[in-house]
Amino acid sequence: MRRSALTRHRNMTSVGRRLYATALITGFGLSAVGVLAEETGGNVVDIPLDEARIAAVNAGITGNVPLARAIAVELLKIDPDDADAHLAMSTVHLSEQDWEAAFVASKRAFRFSDVSVNRYHAARVAAAAAIANKRVIPAQYWLRRAGDLAPGPVQRRAVERNFRLLRAETPWSYKFRFSAVPSDNVNGGSSNAVLEIGEENPEYWVINPASQALSGLTTTAGLNLAYRINQNADGQTSLTSGISVKRVFLSDEAKEQAPDFDADRLGTTSLSFGISHARILGEDRKAVLRLNGGIRDVWSDGERSYTAPTASVIYADKLSDDVQLVLQLSAENRFYTDSSDALHASTAGVLSYTFPSGASVSGLLSYNLEDARLPQWDSSTWAAKITYTFGKPVIEGVDLSIGAGVTLSDYPDFNVLGFNGREDEGVFAELEATLTKIEYAGFSPHLRLRRAITESNIDLYDTQEWSFSVGIESNF
Repeated sequence: MRRSALTRHRNMTSVGRRLYATALITGFGLSAVGVLAEETGGNVVDIPLDEARIAAVNAGITGNVPLARAIAVELLKIDPDDADAHLAMSTVHLSEQDWEAAFVASKRAFRFSDVSVNRYHAARVAAAAAIANKRVIPAQYWLRRAGDLAPGPVQRRAVERNFRLLRAETPWSYKFRFSAVPSDNVNGGSSNAVLEIGEENPEYWVINPASQALSGLTTTAGLNLAYRINQNADGQTSLTSGISVKRVFLSDEAKEQAPDFDADRLGTTSLSFGISHARILGEDRKAVLRLNGGIRDVWSDGERSYTAPTASVIYADKLSDDVQLVLQLSAENRFYTDSSDALHASTAGVLSYTFPSGASVSGLLSYNLEDARLPQWDSSTWAAKITYTFGKPVIEGVDLSIGAGVTLSDYPDFNVLGFNGREDEGVFAELEATLTKIEYAGFSPHLRLRRAITESNIDLYDTQEWSFSVGIESNF
């Protein structure tokens, strides 16, 4: 809350209650201040503090630099934490092209103010100062804060437009993601407690508790940075980097079930570097081809696990105003520290249609192939999913989508405990929601409820899972 100058200077008489505007404001009058100055011939004028604050902010926003400076200086003498005075001074510094001073003053105005519209203006000044000072990441952050506090849809759209322009004009870009997923099966363990072996004379083995489903929490955080090194009318090339951290925490119940299980081995940390090139195709310029290549290092349980060269090709084409097609092919070859290696390759296609109402439906079909470190883990998996996104909020401030799909996995060389071949069939359903009314820096909470069931010809690999994830998603 803004600290009152009257509270801090109780022993002051007229100075504590009034701000003296001298002949400095003569000729730069605005609203009530200008009228008072005019009436007194430019002599000393008594102005109530609240009116002076309003006048200082209005003068700063409308570009009346001398008046904004004069009033702000006097206000700051009375209260160094006066939010309105700092806002006025930030616009003064901005007009003088003192970018660092403008940035500092606007941050102070934002910090001390409890008026939403003034915090909006302070965020805009901070963004402008950061842009002018070539500080791209802070500029994007403060534009996002301005978007949070935009007083209306017109201002909000203007902030979003400026953000897109900034992202297009500056070589740096970043993406941040975070999710926390409570689940009753964080380890992908079996939903059975007993393994049945054989048909005519079956044997029953108790499945190790550590191989059964364990409940807990999975957290994932990631940051991706890109720096554009070349751009022309037909495409652009960027250097990319990223870090991703995944950690798993068992519930107290799971710790009792499997006291010797070390959840740290489920956690991973990966660091990647690469290059990406995107090019616009076709006479109508509605298709985009993106080529990515790089290298990724992965650590597990505190030790380096493998290094993997990666490559992918993505083709996106807007077939019509309502239909879009995306095709992707990717592969990585993992070289483990024990000198073994494994090849992972996948291809996927997504076809989506947008209805006149704004709702959309999309279908995904993918195929994954793994040439594993050990032959019995070689596998191929088909997956299909359909997703429907509601055009108009079913609940005000909540964007909803629902999806369902199937997976079919085959392990042709699987040969363990007398089983020859393994086949898994899975089904899953998801409900996703973005709470757009809850926003910070242009990010809103993203929720996902998921139910997945997999049935295998080997009881050990029957799995069931309920999970609920909480993450963040950018609104622009």
